[in-house]
Amino acid sequence: FLGALVRVALEASRGAGQLSGASAKLAALARPAAVEKLLSERVLPRAKKDRSDELRLQMAKDGVGDVAVRHAGALQRVYRYYSQMDSSDAEVVDDHDKTLNCYEWMELLQECGLFERQRQRGGRRSSIMGSETGFGRPAAVAIFVQANAEEWNEHLHSSEQLTGESVQMTYTEFVEALVRVADLKVEEQGTLAAKLDAFLQNTFLPAVPQQALDG
Repeated sequence: FLGALVRVALEASRGAGQLSGASAKLAALARPAAVEKLLSERVLPRAKKDRSDELRLQMAKDGVGDVAVRHAGALQRVYRYYSQMDSSDAEVVDDHDKTLNCYEWMELLQECGLFERQRQRGGRRSSIMGSETGFGRPAAVAIFVQANAEEWNEHLHSSEQLTGESVQMTYTEFVEALVRVADLKVEEQGTLAAKLDAFLQNTFLPAVPQQALDG
């Protein structure tokens, strides 16, 4: 990632004529300045910020747990139903220990009709995560990764460890992922708990297939 940013910085400098015709020595001296310019002026001011820790703190203080407990019966049935869709070796055989992988997570969102058509601005998509109010597949995958953030960070340099639960959601992580979806999809201002409650009652649970709710 860092290497890619350096390459982008150098290409941007060449495009602006800052490195064209420069000697190798001058070009080497200009590289740090080019990277600094890219990061300080273009990347960091505009990049989306990772709100994972902030959101988790808000979830702990905002009554989100009470909302999750109130809907726990239905949410647990949905979780169990979709976590059993994949019967691969990566899944634990015991149904009680099934976890939700990315395919199952995306299938749930698709069957509930939660993906929105990406809005366009001037013929171009407004951002990789969709529009300000849009919710698409890139956002859903990002939420899945964020829910598994601790496991992914712990095993970042060991692909052999990125199996089983480390790339699947436990029930607690599933609830956290739903909170993140609610935060994106509910446009009304309010507490995170209010957003989650409105999302579950008005959008998510009514759209879940009946067989999933029946358990």
